[in-house]
This record gives sequence, C-alpha cells and structure tokens, in this order.
Amino acid sequence: MDILLVENSEMFSSWVAAQIQKIPGAEITAIITECDAAIAEVKSNTPDVVVLDLNINGGNGMDVLKTIKKNKLKTKVLVFTNYTVFKEQCMEYDAEYFFDKSNDFEELIFTIEKMTNELNNKNYNNNKK
Repeated sequence: MDILLVENSEMFSSWVAAQIQKIPGAEITAIITECDAAIAEVKSNTPDVVVLDLNINGGNGMDVLKTIKKNKLKTKVLVFTNYTVFKEQCMEYDAEYFFDKSNDFEELIFTIEKMTNELNNKNYNNNKK
C-alpha cells in the first residue's frame, strides 16, 4: 500500500515513517512538508493513503483534503493532527479517519496495518481468479 506522509515536523514524520515501515506491504512513497507539493503529489501519483497533518508549510492540510475530494481521487485520507476542532469539517470532506496526534498514535498505526492487510487480501483474492 502506497502511503504519502504530509507532515511539517521532521522529527514527527521520521517517527511515524519508522513505525509504518515495520508494516509488511506498507510503503512510504514520499514525506512532504509543503501544501503545494502535497497537492501535486496526490494529483500525479494518487497514493492509496495520505496521512495528513493540517498544520503544513505554505497552506494547510484542508487544501490537500479538498483537492482529493474535488478531483474524486480514490486516495483514503487519515488526518493526524493536534487541531481536533476541525474533525467535523475533515469528515465532511471525506477523510476516512481522524486521529488526535496527542492521543491516537497507536490507533493510527493499527489502522494503517489493518488497511494494508485488507488491500493485500483483496489483491491476493483478485489474483486467484
């Protein structure tokens, strides 16, 4: 499963990426800190999943989320932020999940693992046909 990590904190993105890379079948395709670069990446490469912080350089994560919805991309968005006041708005723009950075790190990793396993099983079953 291809995962784009959009996070402006290098320390935090390294920590998240290290945990995701332990999941068999999950691959971090890019770590991006800038809003415009994240939008360009989702449009050109359409990752399976975007782990998205709302506080990013040159804009905000809502711009990325809105772009995914507007372009009807099949990318699933997992918002992972300290800005919990935006949860309802993110869900309105079709975020698949919303995680509080202060409390939900383990749940984020568990969810990515679950999504990766589901995708691997789906691909395996499709190949058997």
